[in-house]
Amino acid sequence: MVFNNDKTILDVLQLFEYSMSMGKSLDYEENCSQFLRLILKRKNLNASWILQENESQVQCSYAIPSIDYNIQTNEEELLNYLHSITSPVTIEVDEIHRKLSPIKIETGYLFIYPLKHEGHLFLYSRYQPIDLKEILKLAPVIDKFSNTLKACRAYSSQAKILRELELRNRDLNDYAHVVSHDLKSPLRNIETMVSWIEHDLQDKLPQDSQGFLNHIRENIVKMERLISDVLVYSSIGEDINNRIDIDLNKSLKSMLSYLYVPNHIKVIIKDQLPVIRGEALQIEQIFQNLVNNAIKYNDKEEGRVEISYKDASTHHHFSVLDNGIGIEEKYYDKIFHSFHKLHNYQDSSGLGLSIVKRIIQKYGGDIKVQSEVGKWSEFSFTIQKT
Repeated sequence: MVFNNDKTILDVLQLFEYSMSMGKSLDYEENCSQFLRLILKRKNLNASWILQENESQVQCSYAIPSIDYNIQTNEEELLNYLHSITSPVTIEVDEIHRKLSPIKIETGYLFIYPLKHEGHLFLYSRYQPIDLKEILKLAPVIDKFSNTLKACRAYSSQAKILRELELRNRDLNDYAHVVSHDLKSPLRNIETMVSWIEHDLQDKLPQDSQGFLNHIRENIVKMERLISDVLVYSSIGEDINNRIDIDLNKSLKSMLSYLYVPNHIKVIIKDQLPVIRGEALQIEQIFQNLVNNAIKYNDKEEGRVEISYKDASTHHHFSVLDNGIGIEEKYYDKIFHSFHKLHNYQDSSGLGLSIVKRIIQKYGGDIKVQSEVGKWSEFSFTIQKT
């Protein structure tokens, strides 16, 4: 580019200065303050404000100096006037402009610029007329300013939705804790009454009746497991800052020490495992649920479960491989859905794999399964490094 004189260079430098004054954050007022104060200073202007139309009402979203009185009107005359300003104009202040100003003005001059996304920008000079040709040199940065304000609005709206969602999730989690407690209490009462019946009748209890009582006990255990799993599922996502360094070698060794593993099944950790950052109980639950399933659904005389690890640049890669009954391909997605069970095992709530998937997704990872029916299944999952 060739500059003809110093003024052209100065204009370009000022445009650059204006451009650099915005977009440093997504705070609406901060962007307005920095950009508009700079314009008022560089152009020797006295005031600036932004008017928006919200649900057929004219409102002031920002003003320098601070607002003397809030504009919030649905007067048809004012709305029609703003609708008529479809391109930048400079104009002498009259009565309608005084109504559209959030600060007290009597006389002077205005530059009105219809923003691309954010209503109308007003620049005010108390004494000197505003040169339209000169002020329009700012059009590119004013358009950028409008885009920035749109981003601020979107960010603010998203933040509000996230806050509301967080509150709702907290309420749901609290509700789940209360419901789980309220449901477990009558179950314990039922189990106590079953014990009393057995104790009082002892040998007098018919065999069929004993079978019914055993069936009640089995269903109590099943219901308690379901309630516990629902509570775990609803609690995933809480305490995101409560993370520690976890040595998976020690953690899995501890887990396998209390996990029931039949004599005919061997659980092997093939690779040296990493130290990862997370919530210990949740990370352990991933492996516990997967290994438990591998044991539960193994029909071989010599069962085998292998835990493997591979390092990658952004994620940890794990797999749990078994030589069990396998899974048909049509169920690869369905098994991760809540309450979906392929087999009606007494101690299964149908939430185990959905809990696993939700925890893994919380840690920025994913899980998939591959299998050959009657021969093997492999669950591969990732956890994002932090």
